[in-house]
Amino acid sequence: MTKPFGESEAASDDAPLTRLDALWRAARSGDEGPDDAGAGRFLDALLAEGLLAPLAAGPEEPPRSGGDAAEMAPLLIEPLDGAPTLCVFDAVERLAESAYAGSEFIAAPGRAFFAAAAQAGAQLALNPGVAATDPVFSAETVSMIAALSLAAEQEELVGADEAIEILSPAPPSEAMLAALGARLAAAAESFSGLLTGAWLVDVARGGEPGGAAASAPRRLTLTLAAAEGAEADSAAFGALARDLSRLGGVLAPDDGLDVAILQEGERALAAARAVGVGLLAPRDEGPDAPPPDDAPPPSEA
Repeated sequence: MTKPFGESEAASDDAPLTRLDALWRAARSGDEGPDDAGAGRFLDALLAEGLLAPLAAGPEEPPRSGGDAAEMAPLLIEPLDGAPTLCVFDAVERLAESAYAGSEFIAAPGRAFFAAAAQAGAQLALNPGVAATDPVFSAETVSMIAALSLAAEQEELVGADEAIEILSPAPPSEAMLAALGARLAAAAESFSGLLTGAWLVDVARGGEPGGAAASAPRRLTLTLAAAEGAEADSAAFGALARDLSRLGGVLAPDDGLDVAILQEGERALAAARAVGVGLLAPRDEGPDAPPPDDAPPPSEA
């Protein structure tokens, strides 16, 4: 964080305080300097809070609020103190008082903007120039926060402290299989072996282990396998997961699609591989791989 709890100009006494203002003040009010626990509460709230960011150009159709900012519209990233920066605001009034007054903007949870900034290699500034609550997170810190946020989402999805059961899904539609398969094939090429498989499964939550399937609600989930040594919580995997989830929402608007990124060796991945519908053909590499159909026959000694 470039300016975590440094000095900044006080906001006007007449300006209404936001929830983030109160947490920011509490985190900085300790007699011995910034309070780590308070800083953690502020960051948790910042990731969950609905924030606003200006758009680089007005979209042809107004963007939906509360979605994935990284994929719904081009965000405005401009230099601030010599570094590319995504500026966000925690109130419409503050955006209107900023240099971006009158700009088209988008609303989304803070975690979506951290993911977008991380993907762009940019820093993130909150309320620059319009409020006392105005931290600037460096690009390195943004990347770390985005990765930790994604990891927390994945842990919640796979239900670390909750009884879950991984089951075979209802037969997916041909359109879903084709669309997801094409997207995954392209991703596998760009990931150069770091994406090792993908399976559609149903995840049933709740109840007693071994008995969750009978009464617990099911969620269609696409499980992605990250190769050993790959960073499953990286910004690249996070962007792929959001893209696939959005695509699944288009293909199955009533139910949607969850996406879980699991590391090779995890038990949940072994279960998905055993009962799921495979969507990604294994990569054939090495001396034992079968030759392509148009390969010349091996020469005889």
